[in-house]
Formats: sequence, C-alpha cells, structure tokens
Amino acid sequence: MKPFWHPRSTLLLAENRALAPALFLKRLLRAGHPVEMIYAGDRMMPSVRSGSTIQVEPLGDEVPRPGEVVLVEVDCVPDLLRISQVRDGRVRLHGDADPEDATLVPIDRILGRVRLPLRNSWAVHRVLKRLAIDHREALTPVRFKDGDPASSVRVKYEFQAPFYRRSQAVELSPSLISRLKDVVPEGGRVLVAGCGAGRECFGLAANGWNPVGIDFSSTMIDAARKDAVARGLDIPFHVSDLRTHDEPGGSFAAVLFTFDVYSFIPRSDVRIGILRKIGQWIAPEGVVFLSARRVQRAYDRWILTLQWGAGRFRDEWGKSHSRWISSAGGIQRSFVHVFTDSRLRAEARRAGFVMNDWQEGHALLRPHAG
Repeated sequence: MKPFWHPRSTLLLAENRALAPALFLKRLLRAGHPVEMIYAGDRMMPSVRSGSTIQVEPLGDEVPRPGEVVLVEVDCVPDLLRISQVRDGRVRLHGDADPEDATLVPIDRILGRVRLPLRNSWAVHRVLKRLAIDHREALTPVRFKDGDPASSVRVKYEFQAPFYRRSQAVELSPSLISRLKDVVPEGGRVLVAGCGAGRECFGLAANGWNPVGIDFSSTMIDAARKDAVARGLDIPFHVSDLRTHDEPGGSFAAVLFTFDVYSFIPRSDVRIGILRKIGQWIAPEGVVFLSARRVQRAYDRWILTLQWGAGRFRDEWGKSHSRWISSAGGIQRSFVHVFTDSRLRAEARRAGFVMNDWQEGHALLRPHAG
C-alpha cells in the first residue's frame, strides 16, 4: 500500500536552523566531526519526531548495519532513514512511517549514523502510521493565503529550484523520446509547459527538436537560462503563467506538459480554456503530451472523497494538495488536482481533443477531426 501523501523530511543545522547541504555534511563527518542537527518532517515518526535535535556521528570503521538510522545522500539531498538491508555494496533504506522501502543507494552515500536503538520497522506498522497521517491530512481543510491556489505551487517551486538544478534525473525517458519521434517531426518547435529548471528542454534539444520553455517560477527560469548558457544552447525560456500566456497560431508542432503540470491549474473551466488556446497554437497536425496526477486506486478515491466532504462539497472533487518542507523545517501545502481518467477525457473533449491511452505519465492528445 502506498500513502496518498508522500512522507517528507529534511535536516537543519542546529546552530543556525539552515538547510544542510550534503557536500558540507560529507566534509565535516569524513573529517571525524559529529554534527548536531534538527529533524523536520514525519518520515521517521515516531522514532524521530519533527523538531527533535539529533547527533549525527561519523561512520568511522564500523560498517552500517540493518536496523540503524543513518544520514544518507539521496539525489544530492541529505535525509535520515533506517537501513533495511546491506548487500553487495548497496544499501536499501526506508522511513519508519513509510509503507514502502524508500530507496537503494551505494554504501558510500551513507554519511553518518544516529545512535538510536536498532529495530525492525515492520511494514504493517508503517502502513498504520501512514493511514493515520493520510486521514488527518484529508480532514484538515487547506486555505491558500491569497485565494489563488496556483500561487502555492509557485512558492513551492521557487524554493525548490536549486534542488531541481542539481538533480541527476533523466532529462527525457527513452519511451517518451520514442513517442515524440513518432508524431513530432525532427526540428519541430515544442512548447514545454512548466519547464522548471529546463531539464525536458535540454532533452528535446539533444534529440533534434527546437524547444521553448515557459514556467511561472522566475527562479526556475533563471536556473534554466544559466544551465542553457553553460551547455552552449540557445533555448528561449520565458516567465509566464499558462492562464494568461499566448502564442501565435500554428507556431508549434507539439506542446509537452511536464509531469503533473495540468494538475497545478485550479478550476475545470480554466483548464479547458488553456487547452483550447493550445489547440490554436499547434499546427494542424500538431499534438499535445498531457501530464496530470491521476487516481490510481480505490484508496485514492476514498481519501479524495473524504477531503471533498471536509470542504463541505463546495470545491471540485479531486481538489487536493501536496506537501513539502520549507527552509524553516515546517511542512507546507500546495495545490494539486487529482483526476480520474474519465474526467481528463471529458475536459480534453470539451477543449476539442481526443485523448489516447496513458504511457509513463503522459497521454497523447490530438485535435478532433473536423
């Protein structure tokens, strides 16, 4: 069973309550210096509670053992997790409040250990902890400060831009590249909606297309422009909100929504209006690769219905939120809409598109014939 809201955690330096860069921690600990830190989040509850001060010790000559809590570098970000297994130079880790094993990393990504009792965190216990957190989140109404839920998404990505720039994730998956090649001519212009720090644009350029990136986070666009210069690429990046953005008719061979971006747009009528505009921006044979967060299980439907009821049924069913951790260590919430496939097909149809099946996070939209 997967949680509806993903567990979140981060680590702050106790001295100044600042986020702790992995490289800085690595140097201190490998030089033999212990580090005092503050844990923020709920991924290791109840073993480590948010706000707790912890002492991270250097590994020394001791090999990490299953059951230990360790400081680990995951995708350039330090986190606190418990070891499930050590095998063939790799370590499998999980959070005590996470129903599934979190990740598998090389053993040299373990930076230090925290002296807590060795224990097995049984999957059934982790499931029960996550169920409690999911239901608490669903029953607590979330109010966005300025009345525009999308602004909460912008705040989140403004903060996370440096992490995206350092991310080592694949720019475009091989399967998505293959699908693009089937329907988008080489050299065709592709508008990337929600381009973030530019990763997908760089992948498109490397495969012979001409990308244009837009994102409503100025910090993300700054990061994308800097990386483009460093790579010697001339890619246009624009700070713009899809709700007000406009392009000349027929000027793109395709529009690519990056992962879940369609879910960050509040209100069905606004989303449909955006798709209608996009239908004018693409050439007659143009296509749209749509990405949105979708209901995967009956459990998702239950949580979303519970959340809808907590809001007294005034909002659209599927209106929800994701969670992230601020630089001060507090859990923040940002808007996301979770769709059923039938709802997505209905919105696409009303905007003049036919939606094909989903593959790895994207559905292909084609304009209605005639």
